[in-house]
Amino acid sequence: MLKSAVVTLLLICLGAGTISPAWSRNNSKAPAEINLRVQTTADLQKQFSAYGYNEYLPLKTYQIPPLYLERLPRDWPAGTDDTLRSRLFIQILPPLALRLNQKLTAERLEIEKLNQSFAEQQKLSAAQNKRLEKLAEEYDTFTRLQGKARQEYLLAELTLKVDNIPPSLLIAAAAIATDWGTSRAARQGNALYKEYVWNEKTGLIPEDRAPGENYRIKTYPNLYASMTDFAAKINSHLNFAGFRSQRNALRRNRSSLDGRSMAHNFIFDTHLQNYAGLLDYVVTFYDLGVLDKSSLADRVEKQPVAGNKDTKNSNNDKNCNKSVIGFLQKNKLLCNLRLKNIGKLT
Repeated sequence: MLKSAVVTLLLICLGAGTISPAWSRNNSKAPAEINLRVQTTADLQKQFSAYGYNEYLPLKTYQIPPLYLERLPRDWPAGTDDTLRSRLFIQILPPLALRLNQKLTAERLEIEKLNQSFAEQQKLSAAQNKRLEKLAEEYDTFTRLQGKARQEYLLAELTLKVDNIPPSLLIAAAAIATDWGTSRAARQGNALYKEYVWNEKTGLIPEDRAPGENYRIKTYPNLYASMTDFAAKINSHLNFAGFRSQRNALRRNRSSLDGRSMAHNFIFDTHLQNYAGLLDYVVTFYDLGVLDKSSLADRVEKQPVAGNKDTKNSNNDKNCNKSVIGFLQKNKLLCNLRLKNIGKLT
């Protein structure tokens, strides 16, 4: 009932011409994507607003604008309150997750073509085998087999490993690992998932690292690199074998990949109790499942300047936006979830 009411209210606004996602239009002059660099949270909000990206829930078109933030603002989290921080954090990550899945989809199509060629000819060409070996190396897939048996094994393993990851899980996992981007690793090292490296001279030294230990928190040039690295772990590490098996079963049954139903197999090396339950809670509470059905818009363009609107429509915009926000706040859909307080959910 609550979701229906929200959708109805937003559709009324859309019908009145008050919510205009400019990034969903097919404008050949608009850029295909934009990499964002901002200094402050206020700058980030202005940039999102300028491109019509004011909410992370793509209720009308299921399209997300390709706006890729390179790193969190310097005043994060001081420049936000709890509610704004969680909302903005969720807005930042969907474009990155969908961009990642585009890459995985392209690689999966490559593997499907290699499988088809192998099935028809019982072998791969030299160029095809070179590409197969490269993908196997990227996804930590090894065997001592040679010749036809080797190609057959690598193709079977990569079919299991190379596939999309529900954006809802990537976003929820990042929120938990960084406490909505407030962790030192996220702010200083673009680390969304707190991956560790050993015997390395680069990376952040954890403040609570015991004397004699030599591990560090892995750092990245940007947020997307961190997400890509975590995805490689999901698609190759033994801890996520159950997740990959479930994903493969869903593919065979032609079922969609739903983050909430797959959370119980998302085994991450974390100190939190009931991690799968916590993932499920975050995905459900913030309605992140809608992002699993979404895709990137083809292009992104700036919204018309507010002064170009007629007064009547401008007033309608303000009244409708106030109604939507007030409704959501009243029903606690925008309230913040402090993860550290629910880390022991059962």
